[in-house]
Amino acid sequence: MSWIVDRGSPDDAALTKLASLNPPQQHAAAAETASGGAASSLAHSRTEGKRATAGGGASISGTADRIGGDFAVSANPEWIAKRLTVLERIKERNAAAMAGLSKPAIVVTLPDGKQLDGTAWETSPLAIAEGISSGLAKATCVASVKYSKRLQGFGAAVVDADREDGTEGGAATEEAGWELWDVTRALEGDCELKLHKFDDAEGNEVFWHSSAHILGQALETLYGCKLTHGPPLEPGAPSGGFFYDSYMGDVPFNTAMAVEVEKAVKKVCDAKQPFERVVVSKADGAPRRPCRCARAQPRQRVRYALPRSPI
Repeated sequence: MSWIVDRGSPDDAALTKLASLNPPQQHAAAAETASGGAASSLAHSRTEGKRATAGGGASISGTADRIGGDFAVSANPEWIAKRLTVLERIKERNAAAMAGLSKPAIVVTLPDGKQLDGTAWETSPLAIAEGISSGLAKATCVASVKYSKRLQGFGAAVVDADREDGTEGGAATEEAGWELWDVTRALEGDCELKLHKFDDAEGNEVFWHSSAHILGQALETLYGCKLTHGPPLEPGAPSGGFFYDSYMGDVPFNTAMAVEVEKAVKKVCDAKQPFERVVVSKADGAPRRPCRCARAQPRQRVRYALPRSPI
């Protein structure tokens, strides 16, 4: 199931048309591309149907442990609480490891050449922005960092699997040596720093991707959906929006659900839940049995448009 949010303002006729195009038994294999039309240079570059219909290799043989099969709607399924318990334990462990690191002085260079003093593992891009102006801090969605001297932290380097296998585009990959950096994530050495607002391609991409995570939370807590893939539609395009593919068996996604989801999303936003970075190792995330991240089970694709509201 894909729930797509854009700037459109739907009416009953539009919803009826959308429903007719997406009957309950229609599967994703027959769906059009999520974004439609010509893609921007930063557009989501997933091969259509790749994640929805099939996978490769021995790891997906058989049906056990796949996303798919029988599904029953379940609000606040127990596995959410279990997952949060695991993540809290990992956060505490990571915080203890971070506290044990030495924190030398670092130099942060802004695009205009101005250099600011900071402290490794403590100073964040948000702290730099706040030091310049409160308006800049509020407007900054994400940062880009290019290290000239990066210090050794705890644990192994983190790999962005989506970008590594070419299934995600991104403005930060355009320039060698630069990487996107969460605004609340502490800096790790001497570096050049860029702060991106929503109007920047990088800030726009992260804003919509973060919005998709809020949508994912609503889908999980309301219905127990099995989330698979939820990027921005056209990173870098202000009206690009976002979607989330998720599995709900043969349960159709309808207008009443859309209203529930919108209310749940607004509730999350009103609660001002923070976005938190939690680094999880393969050992931390490994299930008891090998996980077949199944893409072989077809998923219905429901498209729904809502007027864009600030998040």
